[in-house]
Amino acid sequence: MSAKMTIWLAGDSIVQSYGKDRFPQKGWGQELVSFFRNGGQTAVPADPNFPEAMRYEAGDVTIENRAKMMRSTKTFLKEGRLEPIRTGIKQGDWLLMQFGHNDACREKTERYCTLSEYRQNLMTFIEAARSHGAFPVLVTPTAMRIFDDGGKVPFAFSDYRKEMLSLSSEEDVLLIDLGALTRELVEKQGPERSRELYLHLEKGRYPAFPEGVEDDAHLSGAGARAFAGFVAGALRNFSDFPSECLAV
Repeated sequence: MSAKMTIWLAGDSIVQSYGKDRFPQKGWGQELVSFFRNGGQTAVPADPNFPEAMRYEAGDVTIENRAKMMRSTKTFLKEGRLEPIRTGIKQGDWLLMQFGHNDACREKTERYCTLSEYRQNLMTFIEAARSHGAFPVLVTPTAMRIFDDGGKVPFAFSDYRKEMLSLSSEEDVLLIDLGALTRELVEKQGPERSRELYLHLEKGRYPAFPEGVEDDAHLSGAGARAFAGFVAGALRNFSDFPSECLAV
């Protein structure tokens, strides 16, 4: 009997799993399991060295969410967060990587990566997966809820998105263009309705955010579920992915 397939997630706050202490903030990584057969959202800690790392079980799939807020490719690697993935990943597994939000942050020098550094770091993730016979998947940065004067949503971190698209093409790496999918959704919903996808919270309503918040980057439960649905749908379209394990 073959070993159960694992989907490993590496990324930042948009992907990370959050506990009740951060409710109603969620990352799409904690919602992804809902799109698999017999998948539940019950999370168990996956690594004592990284408390935010969570494991989810579905019938045929384990999801290991290793994403952590405020991490770029540089800080993720520097802190040794790839090592448990490199140790645990096996043939037939999948590694999804969404980075860019923090890599592009020039004012945070500990996180910031030039485009060439970003590419090089992503290659480190890709090679870690390929060296074990696993499938690496690049995931473009998700949309910010920002509208121009014409009601259009620009691509978030466009230079980093372009670098990732170029890397995917040149190195023949699978890619989920989550940036395009989420941009289209936000644009379609418009300035008011799209607030529901992000953390727009009233003062005094949620203990985790007593002063309220107007956040056009981080996700609510609705946003996390919608974005996770896009990821699941994209996985279905990959010829090597066992789509029968999906519930959608």
